[in-house]
Amino acid sequence: MNLNDKGLPKSAGLHSGWSVFALENNLDVGDLCIFELVTRTGKISFQVCIVRLADYAYHQLSSSDSDDDVDVEKTDS
Repeated sequence: MNLNDKGLPKSAGLHSGWSVFALENNLDVGDLCIFELVTRTGKISFQVCIVRLADYAYHQLSSSDSDDDVDVEKTDS
């Protein structure tokens, strides 16, 4: 994916590559992507955690009294 800083301080947005990222990672509506900045100098890179809505819903139904964490997938972007 490519990042565009929009020329504004503390402001950025994805401007290309999102469709490919979503397809390669089988994202569905409702899935949550958490972007963690790994490198900010030179080429910006992120570690991405994906929380699947379907997995989260199943976890909530199957263990309503449990404090276990939801499994997340990590990928580099």
